[in-house]
Amino acid sequence: MFNLLKLKKKLNRFKRFLWSFDEIILALEWKIVGKYNFKRSKSDWQRLPFDNVGYISPELILGMDKSNIQNFIKEFEDTRYSLDGWRNYKNLWRSKLGLDNTKGKVIFDFGCGFGIESLQFLYNGNEVILGDINEENLNAAEYIINCAGYKVKEKVLLNSENPYFSVSNKFDIFYSNGVLHHTPNISDILEFAIDSFNNYENIEYRLMLYSDKAWELETGRKTDRDLPIEKQKGFFKYVRRMDKVGKYADWFDEKKLSSIIPNKLVLKNYDYIGQRGRFSASILKLREF
Repeated sequence: MFNLLKLKKKLNRFKRFLWSFDEIILALEWKIVGKYNFKRSKSDWQRLPFDNVGYISPELILGMDKSNIQNFIKEFEDTRYSLDGWRNYKNLWRSKLGLDNTKGKVIFDFGCGFGIESLQFLYNGNEVILGDINEENLNAAEYIINCAGYKVKEKVLLNSENPYFSVSNKFDIFYSNGVLHHTPNISDILEFAIDSFNNYENIEYRLMLYSDKAWELETGRKTDRDLPIEKQKGFFKYVRRMDKVGKYADWFDEKKLSSIIPNKLVLKNYDYIGQRGRFSASILKLREF
């Protein structure tokens, strides 16, 4: 028992060392570049997160047969949506983001990753438009969806600046899960999307974003809504603790999110989700004047 405890302590020290080393590398990269860079982000996110497993290349997915893809989907869903897990804690992830009660809608999955969230909407008779910053990610997501027996309405490559995307089909819901906290352009993107909705009066955004609690838990520091996130002490630690890839991450509580959304929109619901409230689920609608 003593040897096992000793080994565990050594492993934890080594893990902290790796985290610290990654934070130093990230800080040096920021010192060289000096600001958020879309090309770097595009390169970083060529590998996509598989919850609790690691980061997987889309090429690996595209090389798998249908049977293996179906096993991949099951394992991914079991991990992300388990009621015993820390993401879908007390089923808040699914319930607050409307994965089970949305029907007959066209969903624009902005930053779709492997398309697992899109699949949840497809199960309930919705249509999906996939959007991502990398073409291969879009191909992998479509392949996964096809192997599950569904079709994609449209694939859209996301851009670094306005116009952020171009869709051939209008949509009912702008859905973005774990993406918009990775760009300082969140406000502009939300503004740009307004003209692409099917029904202007029924605009609806559903966003999963990192919360203020994630910042406090990972950095041990109080939140500051006024100072740009990249200027704050703890930024590099926060970015690397939240994701092993990528070079930018922000957090949003109800007040901060309300302050950055376009004036045409209003934050209708804000809920903490996930164990210890690391994430948030937000619903934005058209403001009534």
